[in-house]
Amino acid sequence: MKDFGYLLIVNNDTKNIYHRMAYVLATSIKKTQPKGYDTVCLITDRRNLDSSFVFDKIIVNDDFKGWDQRNYMNLQTPYKHTVCLDVDMIFTRDISHWIDFFVTKTNGLFVTNKVLKYNGTKLTSLKCRPGYIENDLPILYSGFTYFNKESGTTQKFFNLVQLITENKEKFRNLYMSKKYPPEIGTDEAFSIASNILGIDYLDIPFPRFVHLKSELQDVGITSISQDLGYYIDDRANITIGNFAQNDIIHYSEKDFPLDVIQAVYKGLFLEGIKDV
Repeated sequence: MKDFGYLLIVNNDTKNIYHRMAYVLATSIKKTQPKGYDTVCLITDRRNLDSSFVFDKIIVNDDFKGWDQRNYMNLQTPYKHTVCLDVDMIFTRDISHWIDFFVTKTNGLFVTNKVLKYNGTKLTSLKCRPGYIENDLPILYSGFTYFNKESGTTQKFFNLVQLITENKEKFRNLYMSKKYPPEIGTDEAFSIASNILGIDYLDIPFPRFVHLKSELQDVGITSISQDLGYYIDDRANITIGNFAQNDIIHYSEKDFPLDVIQAVYKGLFLEGIKDV
Protein backbone atom coordinates (compact mmCIF):
# COMPACT_ATOMS: atom_id res chain seq x y z
CA MET A 1 0.00 0.00 0.00
CA LYS A 2 1.49 3.32 -1.11
CA ASP A 3 1.77 6.13 1.46
CA PHE A 4 0.05 4.25 4.30
CA GLY A 5 1.22 3.84 7.87
CA TYR A 6 0.20 3.33 11.49
CA LEU A 7 0.59 6.29 13.83
CA LEU A 8 1.39 5.87 17.54
CA ILE A 9 1.52 8.89 19.85
CA VAL A 10 3.27 8.99 23.23
CA ASN A 11 4.11 11.98 25.42
CA ASN A 12 4.86 12.80 29.05
CA ASP A 13 5.80 9.16 29.66
CA THR A 14 8.07 9.61 32.68
CA LYS A 15 7.92 5.93 33.69
CA ASN A 16 8.53 4.59 30.16
CA ILE A 17 5.32 2.53 30.28
CA TYR A 18 3.70 3.84 27.12
CA HIS A 19 6.87 3.74 25.03
CA ARG A 20 7.15 0.04 25.94
CA MET A 21 3.54 -0.48 24.91
CA ALA A 22 4.18 1.31 21.61
CA TYR A 23 7.21 -0.92 21.00
CA VAL A 24 5.17 -4.09 21.60
CA LEU A 25 2.32 -2.83 19.40
CA ALA A 26 4.72 -1.96 16.59
CA THR A 27 6.32 -5.39 16.89
CA SER A 28 2.92 -7.07 16.62
CA ILE A 29 2.19 -5.03 13.48
CA LYS A 30 5.51 -6.08 11.94
CA LYS A 31 4.70 -9.71 12.78
CA THR A 32 1.15 -9.87 11.45
CA GLN A 33 0.87 -7.39 8.56
CA PRO A 34 2.26 -7.90 5.04
CA LYS A 35 4.87 -5.60 3.56
CA GLY A 36 3.35 -2.32 2.50
CA TYR A 37 0.89 -2.48 5.38
CA ASP A 38 3.40 -2.72 8.24
CA THR A 39 4.89 0.79 8.40
CA VAL A 40 4.82 2.43 11.84
CA CYS A 41 5.55 6.01 12.89
CA LEU A 42 6.04 6.99 16.53
CA ILE A 43 5.29 10.55 17.60
CA THR A 44 7.09 11.30 20.87
CA ASP A 45 8.33 14.19 22.96
CA ARG A 46 11.41 12.19 23.94
CA ARG A 47 14.61 13.10 22.18
CA ASN A 48 17.45 10.70 21.41
CA LEU A 49 15.10 7.70 21.51
CA ASP A 50 16.65 4.50 20.21
CA SER A 51 15.29 4.20 16.67
CA SER A 52 14.50 0.50 16.89
CA PHE A 53 13.73 -1.14 13.57
CA VAL A 54 10.10 -1.65 14.63
CA PHE A 55 9.57 2.08 14.07
CA ASP A 56 10.02 3.21 10.49
CA LYS A 57 9.85 6.85 11.57
CA ILE A 58 10.32 8.57 14.92
CA ILE A 59 9.15 12.18 14.97
CA VAL A 60 9.82 14.39 17.97
CA ASN A 61 6.90 16.74 18.45
CA ASP A 62 6.61 19.17 21.35
CA ASP A 63 3.75 21.18 19.84
CA PHE A 64 0.97 19.15 21.51
CA LYS A 65 0.92 17.72 25.02
CA GLY A 66 -1.29 15.49 27.14
CA TRP A 67 -4.16 13.19 26.24
CA ASP A 68 -5.53 15.68 23.69
CA GLN A 69 -2.51 15.23 21.45
CA ARG A 70 -4.35 12.54 19.46
CA ASN A 71 -7.01 15.12 18.55
CA TYR A 72 -4.36 16.63 16.27
CA MET A 73 -3.34 13.33 14.66
CA ASN A 74 -4.05 14.66 11.17
CA LEU A 75 -1.45 17.40 11.65
CA GLN A 76 1.20 14.97 12.85
CA THR A 77 1.05 12.01 10.49
CA PRO A 78 3.70 11.74 7.76
CA TYR A 79 1.36 9.55 5.68
CA LYS A 80 -1.51 10.30 3.31
CA HIS A 81 -3.44 7.27 4.60
CA THR A 82 -3.15 6.68 8.35
CA VAL A 83 -4.53 4.46 11.07
CA CYS A 84 -3.93 6.07 14.45
CA LEU A 85 -3.96 3.57 17.32
CA ASP A 86 -4.03 3.64 21.10
CA VAL A 87 -0.64 2.25 22.11
CA ASP A 88 -2.04 -0.31 24.58
CA MET A 89 -3.03 -2.61 21.73
CA ILE A 90 -1.69 -5.79 20.11
CA PHE A 91 -2.39 -7.15 16.63
CA THR A 92 -3.09 -10.87 16.35
CA ARG A 93 -3.67 -11.33 12.58
CA ASP A 94 -3.51 -9.73 9.15
CA ILE A 95 -6.03 -6.89 8.72
CA SER A 96 -4.61 -5.45 5.48
CA HIS A 97 -7.93 -6.05 3.70
CA TRP A 98 -9.48 -3.52 6.10
CA ILE A 99 -7.01 -0.92 4.89
CA ASP A 100 -7.79 -1.66 1.24
CA PHE A 101 -11.48 -1.12 2.01
CA PHE A 102 -10.94 2.17 3.86
CA VAL A 103 -8.79 3.55 1.05
CA THR A 104 -11.08 2.57 -1.83
CA LYS A 105 -14.60 2.40 -0.38
CA THR A 106 -14.93 5.22 2.17
CA ASN A 107 -15.00 9.02 2.15
CA GLY A 108 -11.58 9.12 3.81
CA LEU A 109 -12.56 8.70 7.46
CA PHE A 110 -13.60 5.79 9.65
CA VAL A 111 -13.74 5.64 13.45
CA THR A 112 -14.32 2.32 15.20
CA ASN A 113 -17.87 1.62 16.28
CA LYS A 114 -17.53 -2.16 16.74
CA VAL A 115 -16.04 -3.32 20.04
CA LEU A 116 -15.98 -6.84 21.49
CA LYS A 117 -15.64 -8.52 24.86
CA TYR A 118 -12.87 -11.03 25.54
CA ASN A 119 -15.12 -13.89 24.36
CA GLY A 120 -15.80 -12.33 20.96
CA THR A 121 -19.33 -11.18 21.68
CA LYS A 122 -20.47 -7.60 21.23
CA LEU A 123 -19.60 -5.23 24.06
CA THR A 124 -22.79 -3.57 25.26
CA SER A 125 -21.78 -1.97 28.57
CA LEU A 126 -21.75 1.82 28.58
CA LYS A 127 -20.12 2.21 32.01
CA CYS A 128 -17.30 4.12 30.37
CA ARG A 129 -19.59 6.06 28.03
CA PRO A 130 -21.78 8.26 30.29
CA GLY A 131 -23.96 10.68 28.38
CA TYR A 132 -23.82 9.05 24.96
CA ILE A 133 -27.33 7.56 25.00
CA GLU A 134 -28.82 10.47 26.97
CA ASN A 135 -27.52 12.99 24.44
CA ASP A 136 -28.10 10.80 21.36
CA LEU A 137 -24.43 10.70 20.38
CA PRO A 138 -22.86 7.96 18.24
CA ILE A 139 -20.82 5.53 20.33
CA LEU A 140 -17.34 5.72 18.82
CA TYR A 141 -13.94 4.49 19.92
CA SER A 142 -11.05 6.61 18.66
CA GLY A 143 -8.50 3.90 19.52
CA PHE A 144 -8.60 2.77 15.88
CA THR A 145 -9.12 5.71 13.52
CA TYR A 146 -8.47 5.62 9.78
CA PHE A 147 -8.17 8.86 7.82
CA ASN A 148 -6.98 10.16 4.48
CA LYS A 149 -5.56 13.55 5.41
CA GLU A 150 -6.32 14.94 1.93
CA SER A 151 -10.01 14.06 2.14
CA GLY A 152 -12.47 16.92 2.52
CA THR A 153 -14.44 14.94 5.09
CA THR A 154 -11.29 14.37 7.13
CA GLN A 155 -10.32 18.03 7.03
CA LYS A 156 -13.79 19.22 8.11
CA PHE A 157 -13.86 16.58 10.84
CA PHE A 158 -10.51 17.43 12.40
CA ASN A 159 -11.07 21.18 12.11
CA LEU A 160 -14.19 20.66 14.22
CA VAL A 161 -12.48 18.22 16.61
CA GLN A 162 -9.79 20.79 17.28
CA LEU A 163 -12.40 23.51 17.83
CA ILE A 164 -14.13 21.22 20.35
CA THR A 165 -10.80 20.49 22.05
CA GLU A 166 -10.11 24.18 22.51
CA ASN A 167 -13.68 24.95 23.69
CA LYS A 168 -14.60 21.86 25.70
CA GLU A 169 -16.97 23.45 28.18
CA LYS A 170 -18.98 25.21 25.48
CA PHE A 171 -19.43 22.03 23.41
CA ARG A 172 -20.16 19.96 26.51
CA ASN A 173 -22.96 22.35 27.43
CA LEU A 174 -24.35 22.27 23.90
CA TYR A 175 -24.06 18.56 23.08
CA MET A 176 -23.74 16.70 26.41
CA SER A 177 -26.04 18.79 28.58
CA LYS A 178 -28.16 15.89 29.85
CA LYS A 179 -25.24 13.89 31.23
CA TYR A 180 -21.52 14.07 30.67
CA PRO A 181 -18.25 12.38 31.65
CA PRO A 182 -15.66 13.99 33.94
CA GLU A 183 -13.55 14.90 30.90
CA ILE A 184 -14.33 15.56 27.24
CA GLY A 185 -11.66 13.31 25.77
CA THR A 186 -10.87 12.18 22.24
CA ASP A 187 -13.76 9.71 22.09
CA GLU A 188 -16.25 12.41 23.10
CA ALA A 189 -14.75 14.96 20.72
CA PHE A 190 -14.95 12.47 17.83
CA SER A 191 -18.55 11.56 18.67
CA ILE A 192 -19.69 15.18 18.97
CA ALA A 193 -17.94 16.13 15.71
CA SER A 194 -19.43 13.13 13.88
CA ASN A 195 -22.86 14.06 15.19
CA ILE A 196 -22.62 17.71 14.14
CA LEU A 197 -21.33 16.84 10.67
CA GLY A 198 -23.83 14.01 10.20
CA ILE A 199 -21.12 11.46 9.43
CA ASP A 200 -22.78 8.06 9.10
CA TYR A 201 -20.16 5.32 9.44
CA LEU A 202 -20.95 2.22 7.42
CA ASP A 203 -22.47 -0.74 9.23
CA ILE A 204 -19.72 -3.23 8.47
CA PRO A 205 -18.10 -5.81 10.77
CA PHE A 206 -14.78 -3.93 10.97
CA PRO A 207 -12.75 -2.14 12.19
CA ARG A 208 -13.11 -3.78 15.58
CA PHE A 209 -11.08 -4.58 18.64
CA VAL A 210 -11.44 -6.47 21.91
CA HIS A 211 -11.81 -4.04 24.81
CA LEU A 212 -10.36 -5.63 27.94
CA LYS A 213 -11.49 -3.32 30.71
CA SER A 214 -12.66 -5.85 33.30
CA GLU A 215 -15.70 -3.77 34.26
CA LEU A 216 -17.04 -4.06 30.70
CA GLN A 217 -16.93 -7.87 30.55
CA ASP A 218 -19.32 -10.56 31.75
CA VAL A 219 -20.83 -10.45 35.23
CA GLY A 220 -18.44 -11.62 37.92
CA ILE A 221 -15.21 -10.61 36.18
CA THR A 222 -13.33 -8.08 38.27
CA SER A 223 -9.85 -8.75 36.88
CA ILE A 224 -8.91 -10.19 33.48
CA SER A 225 -5.60 -11.53 34.75
CA GLN A 226 -6.95 -13.05 37.97
CA ASP A 227 -10.41 -14.25 36.92
CA LEU A 228 -9.53 -15.41 33.39
CA GLY A 229 -5.77 -15.35 32.87
CA TYR A 230 -3.63 -14.41 29.88
CA TYR A 231 -1.88 -17.27 28.05
CA ILE A 232 0.80 -16.63 25.41
CA ASP A 233 2.37 -19.48 23.43
CA ASP A 234 5.76 -19.58 21.68
CA ARG A 235 4.26 -18.08 18.49
CA ALA A 236 2.83 -15.11 20.41
CA ASN A 237 -0.73 -16.41 20.07
CA ILE A 238 -2.85 -15.06 22.91
CA THR A 239 -5.64 -16.83 24.78
CA ILE A 240 -7.79 -15.23 27.48
CA GLY A 241 -9.55 -17.79 29.64
CA ASN A 242 -10.68 -20.39 27.10
CA PHE A 243 -10.93 -17.94 24.20
CA ALA A 244 -8.22 -17.63 21.55
CA GLN A 245 -7.84 -14.00 20.49
CA ASN A 246 -8.21 -13.33 16.77
CA ASP A 247 -8.82 -9.60 16.77
CA ILE A 248 -6.85 -6.55 17.84
CA ILE A 249 -6.55 -6.57 21.62
CA HIS A 250 -6.95 -3.32 23.54
CA TYR A 251 -5.72 -4.47 26.93
CA SER A 252 -6.28 -1.11 28.63
CA GLU A 253 -5.60 -2.37 32.17
CA LYS A 254 -1.89 -2.42 32.73
CA ASP A 255 -1.64 -5.96 34.11
CA PHE A 256 -1.16 -7.41 30.63
CA PRO A 257 2.09 -9.49 30.63
CA LEU A 258 4.20 -7.24 28.41
CA ASP A 259 7.44 -8.86 29.57
CA VAL A 260 6.23 -12.28 28.45
CA ILE A 261 5.19 -11.27 24.95
CA GLN A 262 8.33 -9.16 24.47
CA ALA A 263 10.44 -12.22 25.28
CA VAL A 264 8.46 -14.33 22.80
CA TYR A 265 8.85 -11.68 20.09
CA LYS A 266 12.59 -11.54 20.73
CA GLY A 267 12.84 -15.27 20.07
CA LEU A 268 10.72 -15.01 16.92
CA PHE A 269 12.97 -12.28 15.49
CA LEU A 270 15.80 -14.80 15.31
CA GLU A 271 13.85 -16.95 12.85
CA GLY A 272 12.09 -14.15 10.96
CA ILE A 273 9.11 -12.81 12.77
CA LYS A 274 6.55 -12.36 9.98
CA ASP A 275 3.46 -14.56 9.77
CA VAL A 276 2.53 -13.23 6.31
